[in-house]
Amino acid sequence: NKAGIDHINVLLVGEVGVGKSSLFNSIESIFKGHVTSRANSGSVAKSLTTQYRQYFVGDGEALDGKEKEIKFRFCDSMGLEGGEAGLSATDVAKILDGHVEDLAELSIGRFVPGSPGYNEHPTESDKIHCLIILMNALKVTGMDKHVEKKIQDIRGEADDR
Repeated sequence: NKAGIDHINVLLVGEVGVGKSSLFNSIESIFKGHVTSRANSGSVAKSLTTQYRQYFVGDGEALDGKEKEIKFRFCDSMGLEGGEAGLSATDVAKILDGHVEDLAELSIGRFVPGSPGYNEHPTESDKIHCLIILMNALKVTGMDKHVEKKIQDIRGEADDR
């Protein structure tokens, strides 16, 4: 509350198929007490997530052990791909700054003022407060060099904030 935000926004970023959506589903399953699959997940070559999605655990009704509301909003993104495909570090920077709205289509390209899903006047509650970069531990040494560079650039963007 002192920061002027209602929830802590956590952005999940990583290579296609690394488990970003599955991580959210697992966290929600813990608090719901049964397996959930609200975030579209699976194992395919191309990203299943094409929209920027914001999820409150249990639709904002999940409570911790002290019966207090879980104050995290998980923000799911399209998977990182090699070359020019998928999200760029610049796209992720716009998400970090709160310029990308929930349900915005990520697969259509860059976000600029006036484009669908672009939030021209983000508040502190729209901005990302925590970035989680997920990696497949079994493939980290064989990661596509372009994806590795994107991750380095994304870390740089996050560090600048």
